[in-house]
Amino acid sequence: MVSAGNLSDFYEKATFPKLQQLNIKTKSFKVADLVVSVKPDSKIYLMLADDEPVGIAVSNASYDYKFGDKFFLPVAVRNFKNTFGDKPNIENGKMVFKDDAEWIFIWSAKIGNALKNRVIPDGAPFPEGVKKVFNGVLGSVPSIGAVYDKIFPQSGIVSVYIHSKKRKLEYFIDPFDALTEEMYAIMPYNSNSVDLKGNYYVAELTSKTLKNSWLDKDNPLFTVVDTKLDVFNDKGDHLIVKSKQRVRINRNNLKGFFTNLISSRYDNEFKYYHAKSVKVDGKNVSFLHKKGRLFVDLGKPYNLGDFVTIETVCEGDIAIHPSGDNYFSLGTYAWYPQPDLDKEKSSFEITVKAPKPYTIFASGNIVDKGEDGDYNYLKTSIDDEVQFPVVAAGKYHVYSKDYNGYKCTVSSYAMAKKKHALRLANNFLVASDYYSRLFGYKYPFKNQEVVEVNSWGFGQAPPGLIFITQEAFSPLRDYLSKLFSQGVNQRFVHEISHAYWGHIAKIPNAKEMWISEALAQYSSALCIKAMYKKKKKGEKVFNKMVKNWYTQTKMLNKGSVLFFAQDLSGESDRDYWDRWKLIYNKGPLVIHAIRLKLQKQYGEKQGDRMFVIFLRAILKNSDFDYVYTKDLIGILNAITKTDWTPFFERYVLGTDIPEV
Repeated sequence: MVSAGNLSDFYEKATFPKLQQLNIKTKSFKVADLVVSVKPDSKIYLMLADDEPVGIAVSNASYDYKFGDKFFLPVAVRNFKNTFGDKPNIENGKMVFKDDAEWIFIWSAKIGNALKNRVIPDGAPFPEGVKKVFNGVLGSVPSIGAVYDKIFPQSGIVSVYIHSKKRKLEYFIDPFDALTEEMYAIMPYNSNSVDLKGNYYVAELTSKTLKNSWLDKDNPLFTVVDTKLDVFNDKGDHLIVKSKQRVRINRNNLKGFFTNLISSRYDNEFKYYHAKSVKVDGKNVSFLHKKGRLFVDLGKPYNLGDFVTIETVCEGDIAIHPSGDNYFSLGTYAWYPQPDLDKEKSSFEITVKAPKPYTIFASGNIVDKGEDGDYNYLKTSIDDEVQFPVVAAGKYHVYSKDYNGYKCTVSSYAMAKKKHALRLANNFLVASDYYSRLFGYKYPFKNQEVVEVNSWGFGQAPPGLIFITQEAFSPLRDYLSKLFSQGVNQRFVHEISHAYWGHIAKIPNAKEMWISEALAQYSSALCIKAMYKKKKKGEKVFNKMVKNWYTQTKMLNKGSVLFFAQDLSGESDRDYWDRWKLIYNKGPLVIHAIRLKLQKQYGEKQGDRMFVIFLRAILKNSDFDYVYTKDLIGILNAITKTDWTPFFERYVLGTDIPEV
């Protein structure tokens, strides 16, 4: 067990370990799908952190990596080409990396402990070239595997770093939590920015599931079930966030806890954020906050069904006021200790304090608000199980509209925009009523906040609060307003529908995110269609949207797979737009293809009834729980008595495009 206060020290020593030579003769080491070959002039070292084995290192070695996951392979080939600029070798249906390496490091306490008795007096300094890379990586470095290994003994987690002039690779095997094997490239930034010069980013190359199938459901180590957040913006960008989280343990003998927690934000320069203290059941414990992750040593083992309370204090200049604007927002990223998606189904109590005259917004129903000296404050609560709440504050004009037990509050930034704010409030009330009738499920948030963001072209819908950019509030007088206002009504009702697709039916992981976005996009198209008084006009607009989805989908580049949209790597505009086309175009196109297939099987009217039954069944089965692709297949199988697995393998896990 790592003593309190020493987990950070352990990480630093495991990242740059002491190297002690081993007296062993072996031709190779095999780590999952990677084979590390030892040459006659290779040297093998034990890696030590505080005289504790954390793995081995091999100098002047070679490696052979074979990847053959049939669904991910097209993405892997694309990622390799986009990252390195050349095509990978394909042998017998597998992608193969073979090359020499100056150094190969394997972080595995199990391997290290098995060889620790073979140490001889000779050692070696940690190589400077590797140290330079690790110091420059903005994401996590491979040695983070040693921390997982430390706080989760017997987990089997292994991380590997391959260092050569040609390529720098990271290989991470997690048979414990994520149940994946992943290969990444560590690449230098091609940027003239002083802040990024000499730094590296991490690009995904391959991913392979260790579950029976990509469609199998997650089995999270723990679940955060209740969260209390205290947010204090005392001045400028400075922020203090105190969190208290009640965590249910889902495995036996769990000795560690980890979440996402940002370490910095960028606004012309890096602004840093630090975890100052962590308590477990009221006692200070050892923790590590590094490069966007927070690791906590629980101090003792916990078992299935146990509960533990974790309190964290964080501080830093992350209440960024973009371009000097008079507002800041804490969005859906990890500004508080935010678990992976499959580990957060939490009620929330949020207290926010910010300088006058700022108006404060936070997810949830308002419990109390008022003044406290030089500050305004707001208290909210959410009883339902939700994910990623948000906070915002700034100089806003606030307008409200009530209807049938619901209240929509729309806040325009800087200037009073009453007419446009009330139009948005009315659109919300109409859209939420339409969705309630369509889905047979009441809109879940009685009090809905809509907050203007001083930017262009996006929306976001955390629980009970929608961020929408300024063109939604603008009269169409200037070029930018006209440009970004195209489709703004659909974007707004898309965000409204995320109350269903994203909160009632939750996102369990990045790969399953396609469901939320596809169903929100399709639902918003149905809503826009229904808003037209003339039925033919509504049909025409809807058909135009379907045609656009199809056109955009046909423009996808090779290796674009809907299920793996978030796994596409590459820094070019093409890669960004392919992710966008998959999520917001191919996704709803697949949903439309499901509807057409039901119409073909049952006739148009009955097929549409079956389609609505399908949508309602997803929500009923989820009911503020996670929804997986496997659930969609199961529901369709049940209501049609046919097997939909081939359909999803072609269009969701494959690259085929449905004809509509």
